[in-house]
Amino acid sequence: MDCYNNKILMLVIFYVTASSINCAPFSYENGTNAGDLNGEKLMEIGKKLKLPMLQMIGKTIDNIEKEICKLHPCSDWSVWSVCVARFGQIGSKVRTRQCNVNKTRCEIHSNSRTEKEFGICIGYCPNGYNITKNGFCIKFYSDKKVKKEAEKHCQKDGGHLVNIDSELKYNDVSSLLTDLNTNRWIWIDGHRKDVSSPWKYTYGSQKGFFKWSISEPHNGSNDLCLFITLYSHGVKWHDITCTSLHVSICEISKEHVVY
Repeated sequence: MDCYNNKILMLVIFYVTASSINCAPFSYENGTNAGDLNGEKLMEIGKKLKLPMLQMIGKTIDNIEKEICKLHPCSDWSVWSVCVARFGQIGSKVRTRQCNVNKTRCEIHSNSRTEKEFGICIGYCPNGYNITKNGFCIKFYSDKKVKKEAEKHCQKDGGHLVNIDSELKYNDVSSLLTDLNTNRWIWIDGHRKDVSSPWKYTYGSQKGFFKWSISEPHNGSNDLCLFITLYSHGVKWHDITCTSLHVSICEISKEHVVY
């Protein structure tokens, strides 16, 4: 074997060894996809180039790949489901993954099966509250209060006015209000010291997540609190005086629960 072929062989051994550990096809350093350059492919290349050593290495790697994949025949576990339990009580949660015990490569086949794993958890969502699709614990209160009193009411439940700080929570709150078929003005978490100050929140992200209504915020001198309302085109934000009387949505988060 000449020096040129020796260099090729050394590079192939280096890259294939590094990539075969996790059963992933490797690519050349310049980003060109080498295809499924696994043990089987190396045997083909070795045969075409008439390199018995490369064929032998390819066969060895092919056997190693098959054994590694047999040891790890499943995908990663999904996130845990919402805890199925009453508030403060022991309950169960579940997560799943896809497995195929008969596969020889590291990918999931169409005839895969679903595995489930159950875990122990403590319920954090009280009776009367809704556990949403994405695992938020919220409740709509129809009695009108000023912002400060609405927040105190939520705190009695062990929570706070809902801070809609993500698209997931926004979608869940929107679904709740759509189901209730209400277009009332609703208190949510969020206040500021004056119109030149940033919005602050009792819980959750402090960056601020807004979907302002048209011509909002007003930025009036007394418009220091947030409320939302449901329109045909979605839930929108408004700023208003904190002494207005409105209904509210409370949230109880796992971080606020004392076990």
